[in-house]
This record gives sequence, structure tokens and C-alpha cells, in this order.
Amino acid sequence: MTRIASSALILSAAALTLSALIAQPSTEAQLRKKECKDWPGDAQKQKKVADAFTKALNDSAINDDEGKKLRADLLEPASAKTTMQRLLDKMYPNENIVFPRKAEVRFYEPEEQVEPPTIKIAPNKYPSEHCLHILYLPAVQTAAHKAETASFAKNLMCCYPPW
Repeated sequence: MTRIASSALILSAAALTLSALIAQPSTEAQLRKKECKDWPGDAQKQKKVADAFTKALNDSAINDDEGKKLRADLLEPASAKTTMQRLLDKMYPNENIVFPRKAEVRFYEPEEQVEPPTIKIAPNKYPSEHCLHILYLPAVQTAAHKAETASFAKNLMCCYPPW
């Protein structure tokens, strides 16, 4: 009987230890978050990054060759970040605003109309992961009917409150 009880206690302890290890964020996630903590820096740089995202969103919604290429580049996970970096460099050539190495930029086309998320918790308690930038692309418009309705603040879906 004592042997069974001991085995049960050891198994319980092992299960608790394993669950504690699983619950902790991975070292990779912690390093990524640390690298991006204060990116892009001051309010002026934040506005410039937001403006670059807004430009990319609106330009990718134009139904011409440039818009189609930009949209394809933004939708491709392997090229979204470099495409955004090129746009930042073009818009602000001497600013040296560079995405952190660990940053991920993702765009997607929603299957149905998207409403921006409402933040129901206090902004200072909102999760802030500046290494993950996930935005949805607006519907494609014709060049003659270009409507600049997309914006960084409206189209940002994850993982921090918009600046």
C-alpha cells in the first residue's frame, strides 16, 4: 500500500512539474519580446512606422500592376517584413528605422468583413508584443475608385494596441 501511495505521489509531483514547465513562456519567446520591447522607439518613429503600414495597406488595395505586386509581396510570409522595410527606407531614407531581427510581419486577406478589435482591458494591461505585427489587407479597389480607408490603427489585429 505504501508503495502505491509513494508511486502516486511521485507521479503527481512529476505532472505538476511538467505543467509548470509547459506554462512558462519559451526562452525564444522571451528573447524575441526583449529584443522588440521598445521598438520602434519614440512617438515620432512610431508615427512613421504607422504611416508606412497605412501606405502599404492602401497601395496594396489598388487594382493595378504595382498594387497587385505589393499585395502579393505582403501576403507572402517570407517577404512581408522585407517589403515593409523597403517601404520604410523609401519613405524615410535617413531615419534608420529598422525592424528588429526577431520581428514578424504578417498580412492576410479576411474571408469576410473585419471589425477592428475593441480593447476591453486597460491599455497598460494589454499584452504588448512588438515583435508580432499582424494586419489584414483591405478589399481591392480600382485605381479610379481608390479609397484610402485602411489604416495601421484600424487594420492591426495583433499583438499590441496601435500607436
